[in-house]
Amino acid sequence: MKRDTILAKTDGRCAYCGCDLQDIQWHIEHMIPGRRGGKGGENLIASCPTCNLRKRSRTPAEFKVYLSNRVTNTIAQAIENVAMLQDYLVEEEDYQWSENLLNSLIDARDEACKGRGPEFFYEREISHEQV
Repeated sequence: MKRDTILAKTDGRCAYCGCDLQDIQWHIEHMIPGRRGGKGGENLIASCPTCNLRKRSRTPAEFKVYLSNRVTNTIAQAIENVAMLQDYLVEEEDYQWSENLLNSLIDARDEACKGRGPEFFYEREISHEQV
């Protein structure tokens, strides 16, 4: 299967994070890893190097969980950092800024905990996901 055909499957974007692949050295990725039964041209998809290397031998469903956990953990760490920062803020204006940031992070965490992750990945229909 030609690289152009594989890239066209995802409209020139990474199948997982949705970044534009037109100006980078993108990878041809096996949605279902070969050692887990993934075979043939239909199993090949365009991926950015970061997603391909992070996905490793995970299936798309397993990678979705991995990404969601990374997002949730990153947000949880940011919430903890902002909460600790508030202990040192004296000025009302600075405290209000950090309170707004904290509330935004909490909202983001709540969304991530609902099983949402990078929008593009979750909205795409990946045909081998049920395999």
